[in-house]
Amino acid sequence: MGQNEGTRGLSQQALERIIANVGRYKGVTGAVICDEQGLPLQSNLPVQVAEELSAQIASLVGKIYHVSREIANDVPHSIRLEMKNTNLEIIPDVENGIIIIAQLEKGR
Repeated sequence: MGQNEGTRGLSQQALERIIANVGRYKGVTGAVICDEQGLPLQSNLPVQVAEELSAQIASLVGKIYHVSREIANDVPHSIRLEMKNTNLEIIPDVENGIIIIAQLEKGR
């Protein structure tokens, strides 16, 4: 998982710091950073989980951006998915061309 054009200059060390900072929040069980195309750049999750989560969430973020622009002429700063067994907090960072995904314990 290396740096690519989509990260707009973020170094591998910067991506590692983001993962470490996200992991410090209470209830976070894992995190992944992907580019806008859904390629994982850095993660503390198993590779297969990071790849699947990155691809699906990047696709979802694209759809949410389209809908929110059409409805509210605005874009979300964060997206929260609450599911039966886990929660996801998704933070699209358009400026840096990345999506930060935090997997949370249920109830957080």
